[in-house]
Formats: sequence, structure tokens, C-alpha cells
Amino acid sequence: MTKQLSDMNLEELWHLFPISLSAYQPCWQTWYEEERQFLCMLLPDLSLRINHIGSTAIKGIWAKPIIDILIEAAEPADLKQIKTLLIKNGYICMSETENRISLNKGYTEHGFAERVFHIHLRLNNDHDEIYFRDYLNKHFEIAKEYEQLKLKLWKLYEFDRDGYTLAKTNFVSNYTRLAKEAAMNNEKGDKMKIVEIMDRSDLLIEQLMAVWENSVSATHLFLSAAEISKIKEYVPKALLSVPHLIVMMNDCNTPIAFMGIAEKRLEMLFILNEERGKGIGKRLLQFGIDHYAVNELTVNEQNPQAVGFYEHMGFQTYKRSECDEQGNLYPLLIMRLIERGTQTARISEQRL
Repeated sequence: MTKQLSDMNLEELWHLFPISLSAYQPCWQTWYEEERQFLCMLLPDLSLRINHIGSTAIKGIWAKPIIDILIEAAEPADLKQIKTLLIKNGYICMSETENRISLNKGYTEHGFAERVFHIHLRLNNDHDEIYFRDYLNKHFEIAKEYEQLKLKLWKLYEFDRDGYTLAKTNFVSNYTRLAKEAAMNNEKGDKMKIVEIMDRSDLLIEQLMAVWENSVSATHLFLSAAEISKIKEYVPKALLSVPHLIVMMNDCNTPIAFMGIAEKRLEMLFILNEERGKGIGKRLLQFGIDHYAVNELTVNEQNPQAVGFYEHMGFQTYKRSECDEQGNLYPLLIMRLIERGTQTARISEQRL
């Protein structure tokens, strides 16, 4: 009697569905297009972005013959609705967190079906895989490096899917970061660039501290010099510990602005006073929204220019605190990104 998938342990599943790579097949694109059409008919009333991701979307390289499809939805409630419809139409839910759901189709008690699909269900702008895909399709030599890495790992992790994925993580993360930077800096004639800082050297921290002090002195007029000096003591640690430190460099490779991001939350954004009014803050924040899914931030209520800027960028206050992080009586506004008409229009234009 054939054992049901639900009754198998992880080791049994890995042996039934081993890592197996195949040379690139043009039919993979056809399989994606046909499944996309099915999904569009199944989900006609939702504003969605549907994309082919994963190695089968990178032309010319060996890959697991599994079609990875990314579906981005506007609201958390949409994720639940889509999940229900997919399960009713042959998909199996494999994992689920607050804003991410993974579903598969094509796994049977006898092994892989002819066509296997993985659905990655996310909220809008949670799409690092698209940057990685596009970068490798543009840089074939990097795509071939990725192929060689996968071929090397294939037999080492043939029956260990988690180990195979983990062994590729550094490569994927590195080129995803480069792809994001390239996408943001690909503006004709622009000599400024945005980079995520990986090596937080003493010199860089010193430069960013200068930006911070210059910016705070010009914009936080409600703080005394003594208060600024006290807060300054905490800044180096924050710069070293924030998960994503994004810096705007001028044409001399000198920092003129920076922001810190943690878990889709903007933790800091500071610009040299002499660089204000040039669109740098807008460009940085939009970079955070587009590439790191920033959707929440905190700002001093007594900094009306900053409050107005964030409101202009689509954020709305949903909570107020009477004190700042140090317990001082400087009210803070906690803001969330709201759906804007321009965003809705962009989603509609990209609907497939």
C-alpha cells in the first residue's frame, strides 16, 4: 500500500523528492504562461502581480524543473482568500506566516508529476527574487557562476533540500543586493549612488556621525545642544546594529545621507542640511519602500517638516507616544504607509 504524503516524515519526503537538476528547457516558460493564465482566470477580481521567478526563469542555466511563481497581493486579507482558492484547485499549503504563504502542486505519492509548481504568495513589494532573476538574465556570466554552484551542490545535498538552499544563500543575497543597487542607480546622468553598507568601518561610522549631527542640528530645533550631545552617544551603536544601513554617496564617494531599516521599519533617515531640497530624502525613502518593503516609521511630532515629508510620501499617523525613546517629553508619531492612488495604478498596469 502506497504511503500518503501526509504520513511521511521529512527524510522520506526528501528521498521521494530529491534535488534533481536539468539543462534549461524552453518549455518551462510555456508551463509558466499556461499556469499564469489559469491563475488569472481563478483570481479575476484581485489586483495582483504575477511573476515567474526561480532558476527556471533564468535563461540558459541548469535548474530544478520546478516552476516558481510569485503572486503579490495588496492586502493581508487577499492572501487568505487566494490561499483558499488555490487549495480548492489542486494546490497544497506547505507553510504559512503572517504575510507569506507557500503552496505547491505536482507532488504525488509516487514522486514528481510532469509539471510541478511552487506558489510564493506575498504582499506587494516583497519580491527580492525578481531583482535576482533580472540581474542574472542581464549578466550571463553571473548566471553561469550560479549554475556551477548549483551543480556542485547537487549531489552533496541531493536528499537535503534545506541544506541545498542554505548553501546558496550567500551567493543569492550578495547578487540580490547588487541588483537592488543597480536598479536604483540606473538613472541617466546621475552621479550619486545608493549602496547598502556591508563593511561598517570606523571611517564610515565617523562620516555618518557627521551627517547625523549636521542634520539633527538643522532640523531638531526643539532639542538643546546638551540633549543632542547625549543622544549622540547612542548613534554609533545604532549604526553598527541596524540590519540594513543604506547610504547615499556623492560623486566623490562621500556620504551625504543615510537610512537604517529593520523588519520593514524605517529606523533612521538623515540628510546633510546643505543637500536638503534636492529630492534625496524622497529617493532614499522610495528605495526603502521599493526594495525593502518599508511600511512603518516613527518621527518627532515637533519636527513638522519631517512629518509633512512622510505624509507626502504616503505615510499616515496611527499612534502617538507622549515621550521619545529616552523618556523625554518629546511626542513621537508612529506612521504607516497607506495605499496611494499612484501605487494602485501601478499595480493595475502590471496586472497579468
